[in-house]
Amino acid sequence: MKKKRIALITNGSIGVGFMSEGVPHHVQFIDKIAQIYDLTVYSCVKINEGFLPTNYQIIDVPFQNNQSLTLRVLILIFRLLKNHILNSYDIFHGFWGFPSGFLAVLMGKFFQLPSIVSFLGGEVVYLPEINYGEFHKTWFQKIIYFTAKNAGAIIALSDYQISKIKLSGVQIKRMERIPFGIDLSLFKFVEKPLKTPFQLLHVADINLVKDQETLLRTLQKISLQVDSHLTMVGRDTLNGKIQRLAAKLGLSEKITFLGGVSYQNLPETFAKAHVFLLTSLSEAQAVVVNEAMASGLVVVGTRVGLIADLENDCTLAVDIKDVDDLAEKVIDLFKNPQKYAELQANGLAWTRKYDLDWTVGKYQELYEDLFTAKKQSKKGTIEVG
Repeated sequence: MKKKRIALITNGSIGVGFMSEGVPHHVQFIDKIAQIYDLTVYSCVKINEGFLPTNYQIIDVPFQNNQSLTLRVLILIFRLLKNHILNSYDIFHGFWGFPSGFLAVLMGKFFQLPSIVSFLGGEVVYLPEINYGEFHKTWFQKIIYFTAKNAGAIIALSDYQISKIKLSGVQIKRMERIPFGIDLSLFKFVEKPLKTPFQLLHVADINLVKDQETLLRTLQKISLQVDSHLTMVGRDTLNGKIQRLAAKLGLSEKITFLGGVSYQNLPETFAKAHVFLLTSLSEAQAVVVNEAMASGLVVVGTRVGLIADLENDCTLAVDIKDVDDLAEKVIDLFKNPQKYAELQANGLAWTRKYDLDWTVGKYQELYEDLFTAKKQSKKGTIEVG
């Protein structure tokens, strides 16, 4: 039987960035979906030279994201139209609300086909203190309202994100919660004794959204009571600001900055740690939480994304920027092995239930549901959209 054809549009998560790894869980998801469907990926930015997709076609634009967005979008629209006319797609799927999700909805409306948009980050977010997110801009709000209202389905990554979407006031026909699962063949449970020096881990690029200043001030308080060491993995986008703060706080000997690490080498870093710390101001999910729990770490962090969803069952959470409470929770965890083991076991069970195959299966169910609805609407049995 002929495979259904999917056009998946992304802002730039495939074949780009550090070692062309893109966003690894996006790459893993796309590799799996391409085994089921005839998939074409459209990228709003130029992919790196030498990147070769495994079992799908990738079509990009000849510019990086520092070039005109309008020009890149127009080029992508032309290529979508041309390819659809030559060999029509059955569904349009956008990763992120804008511009990819907006393009997916436009194509769907123009050709009267189903469209799906995965909200993956800051679609309905604005943090004025760090100028993060664009939802304060009227034109951006209008685009997100249009995209959400006209998509066949909106995908959110967590209950936390769903609450933010609802507060934004956007109208949605259908919303599904499908967090990204991970490849458990890469991240495996590693048992380690809970003893000093306690090993803390933070995996995220150094930037304002991740709020590593709170992370360091938390470490300072933890270090006063227990022997501990923090390993930080991620590229520095703040020109040494956090390293200078570490020196100022007397933490230089307490922190190892590893910089960017290949995704394939991350599991060995997780294997050495006891607790994963994440101090973000905003997260839709934070897939790194899955990776940490799958590796046997207990996750402690700010009440965002999955950390908020799984609070007190698999994770421990505090209010954003609450250094005192965060430090207290980590210290208490080290003093309470039974609580540590319970959270560890629950986190491991969660990642095994909601793994990469589960995510692919949920998307496949949604695709097939929309295919069926469209087919029935053509027969006049129901009205869709």
